[in-house]
Amino acid sequence: MAEDGSSGLLLDSAKNGLIVFAPMTSLHNLIVNGKEETTTAASVLELLQAKQVDPHMVSVEYNGEILDRGVFPSTHLKSGDKIEFLYYMGGGTV
Repeated sequence: MAEDGSSGLLLDSAKNGLIVFAPMTSLHNLIVNGKEETTTAASVLELLQAKQVDPHMVSVEYNGEILDRGVFPSTHLKSGDKIEFLYYMGGGTV
């Protein structure tokens, strides 16, 4: 078997001389809230979903920049990214 890194597919020529394509899952080593994590999430939105975090209840800092919620699905993760989930709470003294 040989990995085709450009397409993210696994090539398997062992089955009857045919090439079979199967999707591969990429692992990303990230820093999430200051802790090293490995994930298969491909985007910020997928990472939030994997952690069961409602995207409407959190702000996300991605490599030092606050993201607009609208770009969560299109912000692709790669190893070495630093992600911070920022939660806002109301309160104060009366």
